[in-house]
Order: sequence, then C-alpha cells, then structure tokens
Amino acid sequence: MALLGSIIKRSIALTANFKKLRIIKPAKHQRKVLFKLLKKARKTAFGKYYNFEKIAGINTLKKEKAIYADFKAEVPIHDYNKMYNEWWVKARNGEKNITWPGTVKYFALSSGTSESASKAIPVTKAMIKAIHRASIAQIVTLGHFRNLPKETFEKGYLLLGGSTRLNHIDDHFEWWQDDRYYAIVKDHDAPFLTPHGRSLLLFESPDGLSWKPSARSLVQDFSISWDDGMKQEFARLEMP
Repeated sequence: MALLGSIIKRSIALTANFKKLRIIKPAKHQRKVLFKLLKKARKTAFGKYYNFEKIAGINTLKKEKAIYADFKAEVPIHDYNKMYNEWWVKARNGEKNITWPGTVKYFALSSGTSESASKAIPVTKAMIKAIHRASIAQIVTLGHFRNLPKETFEKGYLLLGGSTRLNHIDDHFEWWQDDRYYAIVKDHDAPFLTPHGRSLLLFESPDGLSWKPSARSLVQDFSISWDDGMKQEFARLEMP
C-alpha cells in the first residue's frame, strides 16, 4: 500500500502544479456559475416567479456583470424561514420543479447553529456532484504540502457534523433516507444508551422525534488501531 500512497501523492502534486498555471479570477468565476444556475433553474416555479429567463438573458449577448446586477436588483435576499415556508416546503411535500428541476428526494438536517432549530436543506444530485468536485479540488491542494508522508493518502476518514435534535448524546449528524430519519451520534456520558459504552452510534426514527438505536448500532468505538499494531483508547471524541 505504500506504493499506492506514493503514486497518489505524486499525482496530486503534479495536478497542483498544473493548476498554479491557471489565473483564476474569483468574481468572474462566480458570475459564470450564477449564469449556469439561472439557466438551469429558469423553468422552475422559483425561476419563473423571479423571471430568471429575462435576468440571465438566455439566447442574447447579455454580459455577465449585467446578469449579476439584474439578479441582485430583482431577487430579494431570503432567510431560511422565508425560503422554506414559501418554496422548499412544497418540494418536501413531493411537488416537482419548485426551486430546482425535478423532484427533490432528500433533505439534509442542519446542525441548528442559528435560531436553535435544525433546518431541512434540499439535497439534489447536482448538489452532490458539486460537492464531489469541491472535495476533489480540496484534495488537490494537498499537493502544496510537500512534507506530508505518503501514508497520509492511504487513510480513511470519518467526518461528523452537529445537530440539536437529540438529547443526552452529543455531536449528531442526521439525514433522511428511505422514508426514515437516521443519525450518527456520540454517546460518551454514563449511563450509556447501548452495551457498546462510549461510542459513535447509528440511530433511526420514523418522524425525527422518536429515536431508537438501529439493529446494528455500533459505528465506531472510542479507540484507534495504529499502523504499528497498537490500539489506543480515548476518553472522548471531539467534532472535527
């Protein structure tokens, strides 16, 4: 596996060097992304309401700066409650083409860092692809760190967000899948909720309110097995 890590490290370094040759102007790039989003969503209820077709100047030679200026003037800023109550709730109830083409099958639950409530955020295939592209770009930036050992590129990672929907346990990550809510939670305070003791657990719920451990609840115990064979126990885990 050391050879694989070395190959990956060199490939990332070469890609990073190639990207250095490109001169990226963030504002211009963002305007291009805005045009693509307006063009994609112009046939949705949201796009029709705010006349994305006209703002984007589809089939015209409208300049990107003009598109941005018109979008800024015509589309008001929405806070979460306005966006959800007027638009996303319709998509969550199964209606098509509300703010993005097609049906939104999944809604992610946020950590609830504002207004003390977890929020339902629509998740589409296009959004997941965009996240994948951004993740790859982040990985490429590792090429700028020349002293990272090649073994770094062979490891697995588990990243968790937080949420306020569950009690007693801590640092929860929730999602909706197959008509049920699921959550990975951290149980680190006795009395423990399962025989596993201090651990990361998988819970499930039919409504997001009543939760129980899944049939196979253990995700990870509070220990790490190192490459030299040593197993290290930890008293607690922290959010990344």
